[in-house]
Amino acid sequence: MLPPEWEKKLVDMNAEPLNNKDIEWADYVFISAMVVQQKSAREVINRSKKFGRKIVAGGPLFTAGYEHFGFDDID
Repeated sequence: MLPPEWEKKLVDMNAEPLNNKDIEWADYVFISAMVVQQKSAREVINRSKKFGRKIVAGGPLFTAGYEHFGFDDID
C-alpha cells in the first residue's frame, strides 16, 4: 500500500518498546490499536507529536471509537 521506495520500519510494541530514536527516524507515525490499547496509543501519539511527527491511525480504536475517545490530534 505504500510506495516501495519509502523506507519503512515496524515496531511491534507487543514484542519490544518504542524508543525515541524510532520516532525521530520517522516522517509519519502509523498506528493501529484496539480499545484495550487506548492508553498506550494515546502515549504514542503524544510522544510522536512532541517530535513534530504526523499521525496516521487505523484499526478498531480509531474507526469505531473515534468520536467516543476524542482523538482530535490525529492527522
